[in-house]
Amino acid sequence: MLRLHLGLIVPRERDKVAIRVDDKVCRWEEGQVLIFDDAYEHEAWNHSDETRVVLFVDFVKPLRFPANVVNWMLLNLALFTPFIREGAQNHRKWEKRFYESG
Repeated sequence: MLRLHLGLIVPRERDKVAIRVDDKVCRWEEGQVLIFDDAYEHEAWNHSDETRVVLFVDFVKPLRFPANVVNWMLLNLALFTPFIREGAQNHRKWEKRFYESG
């Protein structure tokens, strides 16, 4: 999976807000895009007192045969795992409560 991050709100204290992908530390800029391969170990942090807002967009990584078939199978089979099903069920419950309260 390729992951795109678009910095929407980035705290002023740039040295306290970052993401590490493998061994590289990157910093968001408002209105700028950062794209990385989700297969690498990564972590993000915000040690400032301000809010950080980043839009995530995931893209299927272009791969050659047979890796593309294996990747497709893993992504589609994941939909049937208890972890994903529970998350989808929780989201549906949240949406129901949200729209009923309006």
